[in-house]
Amino acid sequence: MGIGGGIDQASEKMRSFGSKTQWTGRQLAVNFTAPLLLAGGAAIKWGNDQEKAWTMVRKVYGDGSQEQLAESDRVRSSLDMLSTTYGKNREDIYGVAEAWASLGMTGGSLANATQTTVEAAVLGNMSLEKSTEGLIAIQAQFKLTTPEAKTALMEMNAIANQGPLELGPLIDGMARSGSAARDAGLSVSQLAGLLETLSPATGTASTAGNGLRSILASIIAPSTAASKEMAKYGFTLQKWQDDAVPVIDRIKEMGNVYTRMDADQK
Repeated sequence: MGIGGGIDQASEKMRSFGSKTQWTGRQLAVNFTAPLLLAGGAAIKWGNDQEKAWTMVRKVYGDGSQEQLAESDRVRSSLDMLSTTYGKNREDIYGVAEAWASLGMTGGSLANATQTTVEAAVLGNMSLEKSTEGLIAIQAQFKLTTPEAKTALMEMNAIANQGPLELGPLIDGMARSGSAARDAGLSVSQLAGLLETLSPATGTASTAGNGLRSILASIIAPSTAASKEMAKYGFTLQKWQDDAVPVIDRIKEMGNVYTRMDADQK
């Protein structure tokens, strides 16, 4: 083979190599580069969403001192750990923290309230949104501190494990009736017990909660007609005072009266 033939053969090999390289390049672009760019774009969006969510939490600290900013960083680390531990999206965890922060919570109290909310969601098989709404309502209605709210959650969970209501519906029912229960002098555990007792008859925890709210209001400040009606069955129903018979005892007495009624009276 002469020099010319060698050059022609080399040129053909280069053209073939060039074609294969172009094909390989297209495959890389389709199968590797494009998905990588999409994944990178998704990661950037996810990161941006997290930062937006965290910015809402950070607002509670404002443009404060270095100490305040350092505290907010510690809170964020705690929230990120919650996300990892419970397998929840960071953006969602930050959303829970934002709700508590809007009530003025900061530092350790904010982190602990968020953790209690996440635990309630897991134990009650409920969404973080529902868990947040329910616990904020219960904590406000019973005027609980963050540690007391944690204890209350454990009490509610223990009661739910023994009754027909699961924790999620129980929290919903308590959020609906907590204010009336507190005014009547009931504890968290007493209210939970009443809801567990009433729910089979009412069908749902929300119905039981709404009904119990009305019942407690009527016991605290009974109408004249209600007092006269109960008097027929040997039960004295009068306006409740702080130094009177505890409302929970009144409810038990009314239950005893009910068991003595015949079908028509009931």
